[in-house]
Amino acid sequence: KIRPHLFCNETITSALIAVLKRDSQNSFKGRNNPTVHVLACNLLARGYSDKKQWPESLIRTYVEDAINDRVWVDYEECAPFTDQCVAAFGSKIPPKWMLQPELSTLNPTSRENPIIDDEHSTDSGMFGDALGKDPDANPPRFAHIQETVEKLVVEAAKDQLNRRQAPDCSTRNFLKFLSLACGIPEVRALAIPRLELWIHNGKLMKPAQELLTFICYNVT
Repeated sequence: KIRPHLFCNETITSALIAVLKRDSQNSFKGRNNPTVHVLACNLLARGYSDKKQWPESLIRTYVEDAINDRVWVDYEECAPFTDQCVAAFGSKIPPKWMLQPELSTLNPTSRENPIIDDEHSTDSGMFGDALGKDPDANPPRFAHIQETVEKLVVEAAKDQLNRRQAPDCSTRNFLKFLSLACGIPEVRALAIPRLELWIHNGKLMKPAQELLTFICYNVT
């Protein structure tokens, strides 16, 4: 807290990123102790809190975990770091009631009733700490490399689609990532042709429906 600048030099940043990447490929999320990841995220967020421009390596680290096993990106305690990365996608986050079509169908007044909305709200953990937050509340940390960020996200999405060409090979984590990244037009263009197949897949139906909601919310 006293000397946050100590955590934004290149050597320390590389070490903290290595900590975040360490368990991404050889551990299951449920078996991980999140303390180390939470600490690394918060040290990075605090170290760069006064920096208007964050390095590409930070958002690349976020994308690698968010599109694969989501070992740490969904922890609420990591939000000071992950919120900044999500904001770089320029996605508008729909209100919770839009992510529960069955409730809206049964009770149309639920849209105006915040008590019902909170009581029956969708699992916000699915999107980390993003639901209910205004993405514009975070200053643009990656505006200086916006084209690079968009290219990184699109290439990562294409790589996943190429490696998992069959619709039933896509994962819930991948669809969660697409939802939060659908502020990028190319991401929406990649997702839309595959939505029907994903929605008809029993394992992917819920995240696919939520992806559809995110897409609609971001084109209006």
